[in-house]
Amino acid sequence: MDEAVGEWVCFIDSDDSILEDYLDNFNLSAIGSRNVLPMQGIFHQHVHRKSKCYPITFQQEKIFSVRSWQDLLAEQVLENGYVFSKLFRREIIERNGIRFNTSLSIHEDHIFVWSYLQEVEEVYVIPKVSYIYLKKDELSLSSRQHSSEEWIYVSRQLQQCFHELQCRLKLPEGEELNHIRHEFGLNQLMRAAYRMNVADYPVCVAELFRCKEDLLLHFEPRKLRHRIFLYFLEKDYPAVYFYIFSRLLYCFRGNVK
Repeated sequence: MDEAVGEWVCFIDSDDSILEDYLDNFNLSAIGSRNVLPMQGIFHQHVHRKSKCYPITFQQEKIFSVRSWQDLLAEQVLENGYVFSKLFRREIIERNGIRFNTSLSIHEDHIFVWSYLQEVEEVYVIPKVSYIYLKKDELSLSSRQHSSEEWIYVSRQLQQCFHELQCRLKLPEGEELNHIRHEFGLNQLMRAAYRMNVADYPVCVAELFRCKEDLLLHFEPRKLRHRIFLYFLEKDYPAVYFYIFSRLLYCFRGNVK
């Protein structure tokens, strides 16, 4: 990032590929000097599963305000945390000191995108797909096992960044954004609970109780283990119950849904 000198910054993962018209599709002539985040579609191609190839695209070309939360939700802008298939104006990045959090190895891209969204006025969605994102089976930074401490840290960073984004863009406080809170912040905290060990379970359980209200209000329990953890929280069970259940999940992984 510090070496960039152009007006725009564009990210391409070293394992991915692009079509020849990738940069042209951003249609800079339509942007001009507007304070906007341009984004186009992504084609997901699973390296080892040919049936798992699908595009993420937009239905029509349009520019809308970042304060139009209905458009943000309809186009899944908040969920789309990829830094590739987007263009970032370097002046905005530098003026606001936006950088990747090097302490994170998961969701650092999402936090970067959310930080940038706070500094623009509009989003420009383009119904083109010219970026090919290769998904692999082998372990990578995003697929390897992370410790409870790592999940707690990324949970805090996501929750803080979303709170800042919500305040800046005046996003609604109601149920409309529950799935965002669930997927990006609370879900990571629940992952920490699955992986707690004898050394870190007091810290992990303390974090669960710190976020108790948000978990009970916004977390969407999709599996039995989710409901059991939430029940322990609601009834104020001692920390050791969380730890024992976490160990049981580890021992019988795959049997508890």
